[in-house]
Amino acid sequence: MTSPASHHETPSLELPRLGNPRTVRELHLLVKEKSPDVVFLSETKCKRGRIESIWEKLNFSHSFSVDCIGRSGGLAFLWNKGVDAELDSYSNYHISIGINSVTMKNRWIVTHFYGQPVTAKRRDSWDLLRLIHSKVQKSWLCLRDFNEILHQHEQFGSNTRPCKPMEDFRMAIMDCGLVDMGYIGYKFTWCNKREGSEFTKSRLDRALVNAAWLNLFVLNQVFVLPVECSNHNPILIQCTNPASFETPKQKVFRYEVAWGNREGCMELIKTVWQQGFSQGSKLITTREGLKVCREKFKNWSKEMFRNQKRLLREKRERLRMLQDYNTGQYSNQIYSLQKEVDGFLEEEELKWRQRAKQRWLKDGD
Repeated sequence: MTSPASHHETPSLELPRLGNPRTVRELHLLVKEKSPDVVFLSETKCKRGRIESIWEKLNFSHSFSVDCIGRSGGLAFLWNKGVDAELDSYSNYHISIGINSVTMKNRWIVTHFYGQPVTAKRRDSWDLLRLIHSKVQKSWLCLRDFNEILHQHEQFGSNTRPCKPMEDFRMAIMDCGLVDMGYIGYKFTWCNKREGSEFTKSRLDRALVNAAWLNLFVLNQVFVLPVECSNHNPILIQCTNPASFETPKQKVFRYEVAWGNREGCMELIKTVWQQGFSQGSKLITTREGLKVCREKFKNWSKEMFRNQKRLLREKRERLRMLQDYNTGQYSNQIYSLQKEVDGFLEEEELKWRQRAKQRWLKDGD
């Protein structure tokens, strides 16, 4: 991996209907916040063409996807140009990639796994897991939606999980020499979004690693993040060795189209241009006015978007808490809060559309 091998992040999401703008906005926010090296997507329910438009929008360099079958399934893997990755194997239920690290002089395998949703076919998933394991000779991370829990306490709700499928899952993990990385944050990663006695939530998503992987990184963490659209929570895998320091880049000032929708924007512009400037040519006067405008906008936008970020952070934290304590009674509040969060993300998307257009004007097709 030519990107900093000391810091490796792998977000994994289960996203319904990637054609839904809300879903893509949620993904965009996560990528912007976490700056991951690679992203895995489950249940994409779309074809290759749609995946290509998404990874370009997110500013990733490469992708590999498995098309959906009808209206179900679909997997995708996105990675940055700094990641030296190559396809290892794939099926309708997994993608395995090999990642080479020049810095660490090592190669590891990352498998994005999707367990059979039908309980009667679940053993096929464990046979596939054993098959992948038989071909892995390196450090191995296997993550995502296994569609099964390991223990009864990993499910809350009306239905008790049968013991045999859980035992089969535990045996498969043991046969493959894998251990659960645990989690930070919300325990349950899936809920059926129903109310009352029909409400159920489970820990279906997790990250498993072998002993070689544990020896590769000093710190291995799994963060369960708040969810806005899906019934599965995004999970972020962070594998860390002593961090290297990078020189911060100087920010370039840009006027954002989204500012025009904000109260106070037009008044600021009018105030600047109504004041007098030094006598001179129109070019000099215009340049002076633009310079004053830029400085005013820097201060104005810093204060305004500091408040917006704070509000978004507070709403997402409240969303996380409601999802954490929800046993069916907070479903309506969660839905309303998700709509509010999406409003913030829609404005953020407008900003990124503008920047994508600027890149196109600069670089061409």
